[in-house]
Amino acid sequence: MQGQFESSAEPFDASTWQWGPVHENFFEVGTCPGACVSGEDGFLYMCRAGELAAFKDATWKVVASLPNEVNEITYVVTWQGKLLVIDTPRFGEPHTAYVLDTKPYTWTKMAIPKALLRALKCKFLLCIVLLNNVLLSSSLRECTVYI
Repeated sequence: MQGQFESSAEPFDASTWQWGPVHENFFEVGTCPGACVSGEDGFLYMCRAGELAAFKDATWKVVASLPNEVNEITYVVTWQGKLLVIDTPRFGEPHTAYVLDTKPYTWTKMAIPKALLRALKCKFLLCIVLLNNVLLSSSLRECTVYI
């Protein structure tokens, strides 16, 4: 059933093409995987309940509050030490996007080009394409910056 997410996580190593051990209770039950992203700094980031948390030292720690305009996360990605968050707008409102510099944890609002707005509606298809490109090229940065 759609939207019925569990709390366990099983990492996949694309370099060895092997699954790692299952980590039980890694996420809160109901956490959408689309709100999680791996950073270049080796941390896993997750947007939840108005906060950005990072998995550090075997525990989740809040590292920043999400901007007040961000309602529900549509897309999150990291590149070059930054984290991009695009929200799902409320009815009749435009998407908003913010970039977080992961060193001082400061947010900057950015404009979204109209050409990208159509792609946001197809985000799950884009994620599948990204996943295939990552597995084939092992370069998330190139794929992400291209989109």
